[in-house]
Amino acid sequence: MSARSDEILDAAERLVRRAGYAAVSTRAVAEAVGIRAASLHHHYPTKSDLGEALAARYTDRFLEELGSPDAARHHPEGPIALYCDAFRQSYKRDGALCLCGVLGAEVQSLPTPVADQARVFFKRNLNWLTEALRRPGKPPPHRDAVRILASLEGAMMMASALEDASVLDTVCEDLSALQNA
Repeated sequence: MSARSDEILDAAERLVRRAGYAAVSTRAVAEAVGIRAASLHHHYPTKSDLGEALAARYTDRFLEELGSPDAARHHPEGPIALYCDAFRQSYKRDGALCLCGVLGAEVQSLPTPVADQARVFFKRNLNWLTEALRRPGKPPPHRDAVRILASLEGAMMMASALEDASVLDTVCEDLSALQNA
């Protein structure tokens, strides 16, 4: 991936996380980067191509930052705290919703490749959480994984709507009880 492609994806991510996919045009992304729309289309021929690449990169980066589920099981504060912290830090650093949470809210109106890539984020995160929470002799904790991911996505929306990042802290405190259950 070229430096220009990264610039385009960075600008698109900022815009989509704040306004939603439908509200963002390729022209707006090009303007945010300081290039012509034709130059953007050289890298991403369609808005759908841009959206698909954006969601894929976001998913990969998010999971890379978390590390392996096995390493998370051995994290001093536990995998739930590690996972919660990823959401908290993202919100506090960027002041914006989770990109794939935004796309998930719009999934019915997204082009199929973008919707599919947004679903990949949720599936991969549920798999990561299920594996990170796995304990010998216990059934796979898929229900807990669903509860954690849904709670954090909802908490981000509430924190944004209320302009109060402490909402995420409250939800994370409540979720930490699952670690000891």
